[in-house]
Amino acid sequence: MTTPPLAAPALDQHMQAAAQWHQQGQIERAAEAYRAVLAQQPRHTQALQMLGVAEMQLGHAELAVQVLRSLVHLTPHDADTLCNLGSALEMQGALANLHVHLDADL
Repeated sequence: MTTPPLAAPALDQHMQAAAQWHQQGQIERAAEAYRAVLAQQPRHTQALQMLGVAEMQLGHAELAVQVLRSLVHLTPHDADTLCNLGSALEMQGALANLHVHLDADL
């Protein structure tokens, strides 16, 4: 059984709920909501950004790097994205290799 696609207003509602849960410290719940949005709209830049941040907060640096690298492809000059990617790489102990990641992604 497949989940029916979310309409644009439903996507907005999912993002609003996710942001609220995120602010309340319900990071796992927020991450699930971001993933639900991305299942319907894989290039949703705000959901990608926030999922990357949530994964870092959950201690999942490798997942955060994957998510944020995919976002770099969509928004290669976005300072928040690059900063968050740097933070995730630092969590992995790979910050010294940031230029390698950026060269590969850009």
